Amino acid sequence: MLMTGDRRLCRAATGEGVEVMGTIGVLDRLLDGGIVGEREYRTYIGALLTANGGIVRLPENELRKRLGGGSCALSGP
Repeated sequence: MLMTGDRRLCRAATGEGVEVMGTIGVLDRLLDGGIVGEREYRTYIGALLTANGGIVRLPENELRKRLGGGSCALSGP
């Protein structure tokens, strides 16, 4: 598995059959695995959203979806 946010590297690795995961995917896995709780997860996602567009460049719609409860990672009772 390759962890990267670099689009070109992601495409090249995927083309070679390598599984690729970015920042949001790592946070999702941490939540799903019980390593971080929902409150901590939301804090991290919120911090990324706040910094987005500056030093952080992530898909805003994906960050907002997770804060809004639209993610599979946050679904449940």
